[in-house]
Amino acid sequence: MKKIIKNWRYWLLCLIAVAAILNLVVVPAKNSDAFYAIMLYSKFTAVCLFYFDYKLYRWFEKRHEIDDIVEYLNKEE
Repeated sequence: MKKIIKNWRYWLLCLIAVAAILNLVVVPAKNSDAFYAIMLYSKFTAVCLFYFDYKLYRWFEKRHEIDDIVEYLNKEE
């Protein structure tokens, strides 16, 4: 059985990434009055969330708060 990572920072990063992916792939209803505005807003929000997620990851990494995750990702099996 694989080891479950219990670091709350990992789950925060995953939650932000899921929200960004959902914003990227979701399409508003075609009969909406502001279809293009909603579409652009959701894609802009996705890009902002991806950027925020990347910066948060780098900040946690710099402060050595997610070393267990970095080691797990760098480990070769």
